[in-house]
Amino acid sequence: MVWLNILIFAHDCGLRGAEKVAADQAEALTRRGWKATVVVPCQAGGLAECLRRREIDCVHVRYCHWFGTGSLRGRAYRTLSNIVALPRMLRIIRSVQPDVILVHSIACGVGAIAARLSGTPRIWQFHETGPYGTSSDRGYFDLGERLTVRAIRWTNCRLLAVSTRIADLYERKLGVAPVRVVYQAVELDDAHPASDAMALARLSSWPGPKLMIIGSLSPLKDQSAAVRAMPQILEVWPDAGLFLVGDDPLGTGTEINTLAHDLGISDKVVYLGTLANAGAAIAHADCCIVTSIDEGFGRVTIEAMLSESSVVAADVEINREVAGEGNADFFTPSDSRSLAAAINTVLARPEPNRRAKLTRANSFARQKFSSTVATDALEAELLACLDRSAPNDTGFEIS
Repeated sequence: MVWLNILIFAHDCGLRGAEKVAADQAEALTRRGWKATVVVPCQAGGLAECLRRREIDCVHVRYCHWFGTGSLRGRAYRTLSNIVALPRMLRIIRSVQPDVILVHSIACGVGAIAARLSGTPRIWQFHETGPYGTSSDRGYFDLGERLTVRAIRWTNCRLLAVSTRIADLYERKLGVAPVRVVYQAVELDDAHPASDAMALARLSSWPGPKLMIIGSLSPLKDQSAAVRAMPQILEVWPDAGLFLVGDDPLGTGTEINTLAHDLGISDKVVYLGTLANAGAAIAHADCCIVTSIDEGFGRVTIEAMLSESSVVAADVEINREVAGEGNADFFTPSDSRSLAAAINTVLARPEPNRRAKLTRANSFARQKFSSTVATDALEAELLACLDRSAPNDTGFEIS
């Protein structure tokens, strides 16, 4: 028996953070009796196939982020693509007849606009800092900030964020309140895909401490800070190895390789590439390093705690938020000496103390970021959106 009908707009066709969350949310709600349909911007990239494997309805419409880097021509192309996509989105909404629409990511402005025009109750969930990030490649709103902020307010969506840090950011930038916090569900995947076998074998055979960074290679993730810290770590732990897991969309790997070569540690820095299940790699790590300073949600930190791998993270707000009190060791962001000192402290920690800290961290992560807790919170927000007694500002009564 179907309880309620939800239409979810994914902001991308890949299968990384926010896209995986969209698939997980659709599956979790389906288990509770909802009928979920997910709209994706293209069939390639992994998300569409993931949804098909989970037997979740998937619809394709070509649309773009409404912010990015590049020329005026690129901005015009993205804007025109979204204008062309809008009528198709409205036809899908009329066909699916959802009780509520969930839009993922600040990037998917066209989905929120379509939801508003349809008169359907709607939620917009923000995952990332987007144009308000600190990195040089963060991008800018195609329509300009002032017009975009007006458009976001006009959509009159119920706003959610994946962390307190993101909620505070958008309350401040958009001049709206409240932006409510619903954490992502983070649970370990026990699968060991055959495609990952060689990388996992290399990890398990490494003779010394295994240090790991998960995430796309980019200046934003700041993997180079860990490379610069390795000489000081190797003075104490000469068999230690630094393993990098993730894709390399910007060619940052070349810079990292050059840095490792210049430091004389090329044999101690290993790029494993993209893994189908990075969680399995984390389980092999003695220490998981989080060097990024501009994340919206610290998924890797949580996966490491669930895997009972020690966490050494940049001392920024989001890492403190998701790690909780006393569950991780912190270092000054981008400071290789501070990072090396933190890792050396972790590796030298007496076994009983290390084990007690890992157990506490694991318990904290299981309680705060379980699928049950996350789905309960999301479902409560969806029902609250449906229960608003006032008509929405398109003139249609919400029932």
